[in-house]
Amino acid sequence: VVGGGLEGIEALGEVLRRFRGCRQIRVELVEASARLLPEGPAAVDSALRRHVETMPVTVHTSARVAKVTPRSVVLASGRRLRSDLTIWTGGARPAALLLASGLAESSQTWSPVQPTLFSRAYDNVLVAGDAAAFPTPLPKQAYHAIDMGRCAASNVLRRLQGKSAQQFQPSPKPMLLAFGDIDTYLVSGARVIASPLLAAAKEAVFQATMLGLDPPHGLGAIGRLQERGGSGLARLFAVGDEPWTDLARTLSVRIDAS
Repeated sequence: VVGGGLEGIEALGEVLRRFRGCRQIRVELVEASARLLPEGPAAVDSALRRHVETMPVTVHTSARVAKVTPRSVVLASGRRLRSDLTIWTGGARPAALLLASGLAESSQTWSPVQPTLFSRAYDNVLVAGDAAAFPTPLPKQAYHAIDMGRCAASNVLRRLQGKSAQQFQPSPKPMLLAFGDIDTYLVSGARVIASPLLAAAKEAVFQATMLGLDPPHGLGAIGRLQERGGSGLARLFAVGDEPWTDLARTLSVRIDAS
């Protein structure tokens, strides 16, 4: 897994959820920064490392990737890591369309926008989501993209109505990081609350978001709602070989501040 940020940690957690009991599988996690989840508090890095100490996982921090081949990941140090499957979560790259259309200044930059999400290059183009570049960068998270989409749609209507555009106001939200069925972290500033039980909160946020994007219609709507909710609860309260230990772990709560 290349990238030890939010996406990389969640990807690793899902791999471990399915395969941590398989002796034939080993996982390497590569992160360019000195610790995992570099955008979060150090307590998360420490907790994740404790979790994987007894698992078939090797963590490489302060390690940059120079090349990816079908069978290996080559680090900038020259070390080659054998890989039958490489999962890339090392960050996004601007689409070529941004430069080709004049919305970006180079192939390595996103599209500069005004506070109203109108492009700084064209006053009749709105840019939302990962492609939008603010003077103060925003984390490229889905909740920001969804909020930007709503703001952009509103500003289209306001322009058609002859009204002035509204500025996009990022809403501060805590980070919910799920590490498979092993642990879940609620990160707010330097404070961290950790518990597998928080997976239910993350699942609820996900399902609520999906309902907003794709509300069910028709006679099967109630059934699909039950299926969505049931699948989340099943993942949360999955029982292994030691049910009482699993239940105690699920209900445990820890609070860290760093």
